[in-house]
Amino acid sequence: MRKGLRAGRKVVRSVARGVRSGIGHMRMIERRRFGRFKAQRLGCDKGVVLDLSGGGMRLRCSRRLNGRIEIKLWTAREGLTVYGHVVWTRRLGFRKYEIGVEFCDLTPATQTALSNCAVYLASRFGTE
Repeated sequence: MRKGLRAGRKVVRSVARGVRSGIGHMRMIERRRFGRFKAQRLGCDKGVVLDLSGGGMRLRCSRRLNGRIEIKLWTAREGLTVYGHVVWTRRLGFRKYEIGVEFCDLTPATQTALSNCAVYLASRFGTE
């Protein structure tokens, strides 16, 4: 019993030393692989696109979406169809959902069209 108490005190002391020296300080790690663009004036058949990146998008819709989905996007200049997987869903209220979609199976042509769309949006409205 006595040894367990001493071991516990050592752990508390080492944690306290680590916190004082900055070792225990939590740092935010940026996990994004692509920049995010505001998606004003970007049309979508599933709902309102809030932001868009090379790897996915966030949108607000009136029904819960799950699994793999087909998404039709369009701007004033062009339209394209992409496939994505719903990564997260957040309920905002009655018939209001916000979902995060990660794009999957992007062909080089679709990637180019998506990049052109993102460049168009960035030139018009800026990045987040």
